[in-house]
Amino acid sequence: MRPGRMMRFNHDLNFHDIFFKIGLFSITFSTMLFFVDKWTENGKKIKELEFERQSSELKILREQINPHFFFNALNSIYSLSIAQSKETPRVILILSDIMRYVLSTKNRQKNNLDDEINNIKKYIEIQSIRFKKYDNIHCEFEGNFTAHEIEPLLLLTFVENAFKHADIRKGPLELSVHMREDILNFSIKNFYEKKNPDIFNSNKMGIKNTKMKLDLIYPEKYQLYINDNGSEYQINLKLQLN
Repeated sequence: MRPGRMMRFNHDLNFHDIFFKIGLFSITFSTMLFFVDKWTENGKKIKELEFERQSSELKILREQINPHFFFNALNSIYSLSIAQSKETPRVILILSDIMRYVLSTKNRQKNNLDDEINNIKKYIEIQSIRFKKYDNIHCEFEGNFTAHEIEPLLLLTFVENAFKHADIRKGPLELSVHMREDILNFSIKNFYEKKNPDIFNSNKMGIKNTKMKLDLIYPEKYQLYINDNGSEYQINLKLQLN
C-alpha cells in the first residue's frame, strides 16, 4: 500500500473515532440530564407529599383542640352554677369571648402572640374566679409579645391542661411567660393527685399531641422539658419565634 493511502486511512479512522466519542459523550450527557431531571421531579413530588401529610396531621391535631377545650370550659361554668356563684354571668361572658377567639383561629396558620396571651389571661380569669377561695394562682408575663406570631392555641393547651389536672388545695399553680428577643420561655407548674389513671393518661395524650404540633411547625426550634415527680407536674418550653 502506498504511503498516501495509508495516511488517508488513518485520517478517516481518527475522524470516525472522534465522531464516535462525541456521540457517546452526547448520549451519556443526555442520559445524565434525564436522570437528574427525574430525580429533581421525584424530589419535588416527595416534598409535596410530605407537606400534604404534615398538613393533614396538623389539621387533625388542631381539630382535636376545640371540642376538648369547650367541654372543659363548660365544666367550669357548671361548677360555678352548682355553687350558685354570682360570678356565673361574668364567666359566661368571658367564655363567649374565648370561644369567639378560638373559632376565629380555625383557619389561621399563625396568630399574634399578644392576642394569644390575652386569650390565656381571660381563661385564667375564669379559673381564678372558680378557685377564688384558694388564692393560689400565680402568673407572670414579661416582654414584647406584639412583635411575634405563634401557632394558634399552642400555649393555651398547656394552660388548660394544667388547670384540668391541678389540685389547687395542695399547692399553687404557677405560670410564667417571658419573651427575650426571638426566644419565648414558657413555664407552668401545678400540683395534682394521681387518682384516676384515665385522667392521667388523657393528660399524657394532650401533651403528646402538642409535641407533635411542635415537631411539625417548629422543627429544631424548640426545647420541651417535662418534670413529673408524682405530685407536681411542670412543663418548660423554650421556643424560637422568627
